[in-house]
Amino acid sequence: MNPINALGFSSAEKSFRFLVNVAFIAVLARLLEPKELGVFAILWSGYQILQSFFGSSLVNAYLRSTKTEHIRIKFFLISILIGLVGATLFIVLWPVFELLFDTEFGHANYLFISCVLFLTPINAFYRGILQGRSKFDKIAAIEAFTFIMSICIALTLLFKEFGIFSLSIRYFSESILLLLIFYKLMPLKVDLSRIEFSDEDWRLFKYSFGLSWSRLTNAITSNSTNLFVGYYFPLQYVAYFSYSQTLAKIPDSLFRTMITSPALTYLGKYKGKHLFQKCQLLASAVLLLAMIPAILIYTNGSELLVILMGDKWIEFSLLFEFMGIFAVAQVIKGWLTILYTNLMKMVLWNKIVFIELLSILLFMIYCFYSTSGIDFFVKTFSLLIFSFWSLVYLYSNIRLSDNSGLKSLIADLKLLICPVLIFYILSEMDQIFINPFFEIALNLTIIVLITFIFLFIFDRASLKWIRDVLGNRKNTP
Repeated sequence: MNPINALGFSSAEKSFRFLVNVAFIAVLARLLEPKELGVFAILWSGYQILQSFFGSSLVNAYLRSTKTEHIRIKFFLISILIGLVGATLFIVLWPVFELLFDTEFGHANYLFISCVLFLTPINAFYRGILQGRSKFDKIAAIEAFTFIMSICIALTLLFKEFGIFSLSIRYFSESILLLLIFYKLMPLKVDLSRIEFSDEDWRLFKYSFGLSWSRLTNAITSNSTNLFVGYYFPLQYVAYFSYSQTLAKIPDSLFRTMITSPALTYLGKYKGKHLFQKCQLLASAVLLLAMIPAILIYTNGSELLVILMGDKWIEFSLLFEFMGIFAVAQVIKGWLTILYTNLMKMVLWNKIVFIELLSILLFMIYCFYSTSGIDFFVKTFSLLIFSFWSLVYLYSNIRLSDNSGLKSLIADLKLLICPVLIFYILSEMDQIFINPFFEIALNLTIIVLITFIFLFIFDRASLKWIRDVLGNRKNTP
């Protein structure tokens, strides 16, 4: 399947998931109290940390292999074992979590989430097989169906007042439906007699292991703040902070991956400077599709949060607006993840994400021994993340770019320079409309206009490439 068709299926599925998920979160925020959501946020943060290591890194190794039946059998068995280890560890940590946060998560919630952790690497491997065959249409259809079914089940339980148990069932039902459908399409079986490992297998496992450590460090970085807020502040602030982080990550986790996930299959054939040039073309698409909503969070985050989550969240609305710079940093980080992963510079990338984790841990230690409130924590945390990934972005581009001219350098640094330019321009403008919807529409129009003008002046070639790709389905990145 060519890249534009792959992008189309990926975009359609992710857009559908985004719209339904936003509607579900809006209902959730109105049916459950922030304190209840805070309890589940702590539990889900623990899952996310373990899932990052035991989840799906083996898929990247499989996609770089020869994808023979022999390799599929080996990797499928390892996926099952990885899921079993992850689920067991999650259950073992159960009493530690309840003791540390002085709250009960519920036996059923914990057991169902542990089952999700067991199924995650298995489903990820099935998905990887379909990705390797470029069956993005099937992946999109299957994931859209299981997602909407799980949402319907969760909403039914929510309206029957099952509380956060509804969320546990939602993720479990989605995972089990995925497994059943994948198995129906590809009934993989384990054959222990054919388990042999070559030097190439060990090289792929080493690559996968390095990627797992990178994702673990990244997950600890992302979720340790939620756990800290749950430990240090009242439980409702865990919900405010964690769900605000989730919303602030949508530009990266949805819009950016909508572009880069299909591209992973095709970027693997490029190396070195040529790969960097292709990633710069993707960066222009990321700027247009992912960076614009991230900037909008900074300009109109308070209105967006209240519209979406309801009046219960007014207390946190201004802080969510400040998290717009966190949203921009996540998009930059997402692009860098694609760059370093495809360059297979996992040792260097692991060092970078470890430094980020260390910086956040030092910041949390400072907050723990100070009398800082939630306002200081959120604002300083957002600035810290933005500053860190801006420096990494500058370093990576200067190190890898062949361009020496000022105009070319500005084009390569588009994911940082363009948002900062828009921040400055909009900060100098006064509010025109009282109605929040008109104000959001105006700012969005200005952001889109400035972005296109920026690319037209400094990176016209990328606009031409995007136009050619959209106009020619045989074009490849």
